[in-house]
Amino acid sequence: MDVNRAGDLRVVLCGSELSEFAFLAVDRLITVGPWPSTGGSDVGNISDRWRWSPAGDAVLIPAHEDGDPVLPLYRVGASPVRLRRGRMAEWISADEILLLDADGDLWRRSVWTDGGETLVLRGVVAVRVSPTPDHVAIEQAAGRAQTGVYRLPEFERVGAASAGQLLDEGWAPTGRILLVTIGVEDPILHQLEGPEWAPISLGVAADGGIAWAPDGGAIVLENRRQRSQLVDLRSGTRTDLGLVTSATWAPDGEKFAAQHRAELGSSRITVYARGGQKLLAVTRTANRLGDLQWSADSLRLSFSSRFDLS
Repeated sequence: MDVNRAGDLRVVLCGSELSEFAFLAVDRLITVGPWPSTGGSDVGNISDRWRWSPAGDAVLIPAHEDGDPVLPLYRVGASPVRLRRGRMAEWISADEILLLDADGDLWRRSVWTDGGETLVLRGVVAVRVSPTPDHVAIEQAAGRAQTGVYRLPEFERVGAASAGQLLDEGWAPTGRILLVTIGVEDPILHQLEGPEWAPISLGVAADGGIAWAPDGGAIVLENRRQRSQLVDLRSGTRTDLGLVTSATWAPDGEKFAAQHRAELGSSRITVYARGGQKLLAVTRTANRLGDLQWSADSLRLSFSSRFDLS
């Protein structure tokens, strides 16, 4: 299940072996229909790879069918459409997507009209459109990973390519900072300054997830083997957070909740101020805490608590 950016529409894959889909509004069922497959389909259940259209009324869900990547497009009030060759896609406008096929070719394709498709680049590993969305980051493999940034919609190259891998959460919410990584020891920030991108080395190891502050001015770099850190990108201040497995910022950007690795049979959630000060800690013995979610007013934090019966 996944929800669009506006929060007013969900898509649910349901039925026997996820054979049906349904669109759900806040108070009613809108559409239900069959999954567009001839059998042997495996739905991509990692919702961070699902891509909603800018209008929030359609969603692309990567999947596999008989071992081959497929990219079904679900739209409210219409039958699902399976886009050929697709294993990853990003919306670049209300009616265009960038589609990455199984051969590593990146195509620019019209979705709602029969406008055909245009080959953009070959040897592509990953593609991520900025939240704005006026830029796209593309990772290519040519012996060593290289990530380049292009301005949309003209697809104009911005600066030189950078050595490094593109991360799922690499774009800051502002769309003006991009994080790439060379291995786990050297994350590199690329900040848009005028028409160019300026690289900034953080010098902080990161092998886990990334949690951006809503304004892009701070970031939590999760490291599951060493010590995770909060980095203030304006002042350069770094705060040691211990062993953090996930972090979630409040919508107001003034605090975040961090889930710490379970130690000695307990699990802990800590709420930190933006400056790194501890505000609140919750510890549960023999429980696993997770699924952190803030309320819209940033005043309440919900989480799940699971008992380990093994």
